Amino acid sequence: MQRLWRWLINYAVESNTQIFATTHSSDCVNALGWLHRSEPALTESTALFRLEPGQVAATRYTSDELQVIGAAQRYRELSRDLMLRRELRGGDLSPAQEAQSAAELNHCWTALTDEEQNAMEQWLGTQASPNAAPQRSAVE
Repeated sequence: MQRLWRWLINYAVESNTQIFATTHSSDCVNALGWLHRSEPALTESTALFRLEPGQVAATRYTSDELQVIGAAQRYRELSRDLMLRRELRGGDLSPAQEAQSAAELNHCWTALTDEEQNAMEQWLGTQASPNAAPQRSAVE
């Protein structure tokens, strides 16, 4: 989904075109939020609005809100990647790799709500290999 947004934004910039997209898909919105965090220069010309139930006027997401959108999805992606890399290397990564992973995970973690953090802790507890699961203490 991030690839689709990246392509649409690049197309709009290159063709000097405005694109209006509507969706009910949280995956689509999360993908734009993830892209906003990972490639802010690309998304500086984008805006995301939401319609609240019972309201006629749309509300624009602030930059801070865009930073939060998709944080849970990105945290899961980073966690899975870290678990896989640890497993492929027999359980250990270099200190530099661990530090980089911890910084990325922490960035996402701090964007999560308390409810999302609790859900993420439960999800981490369900992962197969105890060695492979990211340790919360390493990123707090």
